[in-house]
Amino acid sequence: FGTDSRMDYTIIGSAVNLASRIESAAEPGQIFISEDTRLLVRNDFRCELASTIVPRGFSKETRLYRVQLDHVMDKTWKIDEEGVHFRIDPARLDAQTLTAVEELLKNQTNS
Repeated sequence: FGTDSRMDYTIIGSAVNLASRIESAAEPGQIFISEDTRLLVRNDFRCELASTIVPRGFSKETRLYRVQLDHVMDKTWKIDEEGVHFRIDPARLDAQTLTAVEELLKNQTNS
């Protein structure tokens, strides 16, 4: 909403209300998400069922999942052994750099 000199953005609707109810169910330092969100992030974050609630203003039960931030399931290549601390995040590399890293590792292994 607004004019050329002042814009004000807001969101409304049931999704916003549900997000607010989910947020208020979490303790400080916790992150709760709904079943739908859990399905979207299940390959990246470990989640555990925390509770089931019927949020105010809703008639249907909602499962709340606690995101386990200490168990972020990263997709990095890593070695964490005595004398070796090696980590690469292939998702952050362009194709050329990723190929160069793979070649370097292959050549070092064959040496």
